[in-house]
Amino acid sequence: MIEIRNLAKSFGKIRILNIEKMLINTLWVTAVRGENGLGKTTLFSLISGLELEFEGEIVKKWNRPNGYYICTAGFLSVKNKCL
Repeated sequence: MIEIRNLAKSFGKIRILNIEKMLINTLWVTAVRGENGLGKTTLFSLISGLELEFEGEIVKKWNRPNGYYICTAGFLSVKNKCL
């Protein structure tokens, strides 16, 4: 489980993300959709630890089926299509 609380990210004076609360079950495939420039890549970078400067909390509680950690993330993109 990934729990996000009061997450905010700005670049200069532009607020890119403002998430009050979000829960992501790490055993499910989860998609984030939206128009260009709405912060999808920034959200992924914050969750994965590629971007470290932000306000709020990201709490990672990894589910462990059969004793193994599942820590998989990635980008999937095909020109102008949702997969």
